[in-house]
Amino acid sequence: NVGSIKCPLTQQIFKHPIKSKQCGHTFEREAIQQYIGDKKRAQELTECPLPGCNTILIEEQFVRDIRVEKMMKKQRKTQQDQDSDEEDDEAFDLTVRPSL
Repeated sequence: NVGSIKCPLTQQIFKHPIKSKQCGHTFEREAIQQYIGDKKRAQELTECPLPGCNTILIEEQFVRDIRVEKMMKKQRKTQQDQDSDEEDDEAFDLTVRPSL
């Protein structure tokens, strides 16, 4: 499921996923750090940006999300295997094409 390896803030595939120990939501490290910094500068409460989650976030409560890292690794391997299969199919294309 590609959606679960995308950051909800950036909508990009994770590079450095970190998870809140409080609410369990995962974000791209830089994106959530920027979000928290922006909220602090505006002197606003740093609530989790996901709809329906009112957990107050603090940078110190985030940890690496090993589960998402494993999913990303599996996704990359699957993609590499598919790319390799396509290359193999092209390398052994024995289709006879009529000469002009």
